[in-house]
Amino acid sequence: MNLQRIVMASNQAMTENVFTFPVNPTRMSIIGGLDQSKFDVIDDAPVSQIATIDTRLRSMSWIGFPYDNAKIAQVASKMREYLADPTKRVRYINLMDIDYISYGTKKILIWDFIEPIRDGGPVKYDTLELQFYFKG
Repeated sequence: MNLQRIVMASNQAMTENVFTFPVNPTRMSIIGGLDQSKFDVIDDAPVSQIATIDTRLRSMSWIGFPYDNAKIAQVASKMREYLADPTKRVRYINLMDIDYISYGTKKILIWDFIEPIRDGGPVKYDTLELQFYFKG
């Protein structure tokens, strides 16, 4: 069975401006559960409040790829394109096989794409990291 790659698109049906990641991330931080806070009440039990917009930063990381790796270069190029145009920063994402929390297709805001180059030796990306927020 082939591994299903993460897919991004500009619509929820995942049919417009589709980008399939050529390589899935090495590490993910997608955070499950609800974004909620508890507040103490003087004369009663604490009250829970669930956030309307989930503001917890999520990330996908690709670790230790050669700089000239064509698949990683494709990811970096596409993420730079999305960040350069504010209208492309809102995407829909389907984590496919990596979706262990069963999110399905989610609307996201791409926050940042970090691509430091490792010092010394052959040129390698140390860690590429895509940071994003889930939108309502």
